[in-house]
Amino acid sequence: MSFVSERMDRERFFVLSGETTVREAIALLKERFGRPPRRPGEEWSFDYTRLIVTLPEGKYALLESSTDGELQRKLNAAADKMGEAILDVPLARVPGLCQPSPMVQVTDDEVAVRAKLGKPPFLAVVLEAGQPTGIFASGQGIHPRGTFESRFPTQLFGPAMAFSRHQPAGEQRQCPVCHTDFPYFKPVQVGESWQYHCPHCDADLTTNLE
Repeated sequence: MSFVSERMDRERFFVLSGETTVREAIALLKERFGRPPRRPGEEWSFDYTRLIVTLPEGKYALLESSTDGELQRKLNAAADKMGEAILDVPLARVPGLCQPSPMVQVTDDEVAVRAKLGKPPFLAVVLEAGQPTGIFASGQGIHPRGTFESRFPTQLFGPAMAFSRHQPAGEQRQCPVCHTDFPYFKPVQVGESWQYHCPHCDADLTTNLE
């Protein structure tokens, strides 16, 4: 067995196409890894897993999913800017979510791994015959990135999705151009990046994000 194959995790990962929408991804996560809230005010809880998201040009993103985990927090953060529009955005195009992960081959020895990844700790997608077949995690410091204490007015993982900025007492933003209050930006994709516009006057407010 190779250095990689002896140390890789073949169990705790799940592959999702980057074209999977946020709405579809949340439904899949709830079905495969989720436990519904037991009491009012609680959110969905999720078993820890790593998600491999396919990206263009044969690349992959690697994200940790758990209760209040990295994936959940980043999706909530994006939803708090984009509002309901986030639900129909493919995972690969959600701003700030999917960054290409390092990759190693299942047959790589330690020399090849160090040449590709540098010094430990290591965290990479393992490929076999061009397809993801596991996660290579080795060295101190490789562990679930844990939970996050920050909360957003918008929650995708509560008993029901809550876009609370729409509520009468919800937190509002104000456009510095037309001075109109609004709950969510109008997301505009420009090439590979996103701009956030005022939904009233269409001013580009990307630099004014709160």
